[in-house]
Parts: sequence; C-alpha cells; structure tokens
Amino acid sequence: YSLADINMLAIIHRIGELAPEVVAAERGPHLARWRERIMARPAAAWVYSPGTEETPPRPAHKSIAGIR
Repeated sequence: YSLADINMLAIIHRIGELAPEVVAAERGPHLARWRERIMARPAAAWVYSPGTEETPPRPAHKSIAGIR
C-alpha cells in the first residue's frame, strides 16, 4: 500500500462512476483484484462511502450518466 495506490484509487473510482465498463472485472481482472484489496482497507472504505466529502450526494434529478 503506497501513495501511488491512494492516488490511483481516486482516478479508478471516478472512472468507475463515469464508465463502469472500463474498470469491469471481465476487462481487467488484475485491476479489479487490486481495487478490491485497496477498498478492503478501512480508510479507503470510509472515504469512498456514500455521503463523505469525497463522494458527496448527487441531486436526485441528476445522474453521472448524464455527464457523458
């Protein structure tokens, strides 16, 4: 677990919101396993939980899919 892991998780998490097919386990099994290991850490699980500063609530009438 390193600073590189922390930085990449933010990028991979956002890609997963905008284009989940890009980070799907079928497409990148190593990436999926890495993400699972990192998200199993208490700090990562808390930061990326719904409602934290990193993942603020989105308005009900807007979706991430609408951004694309």
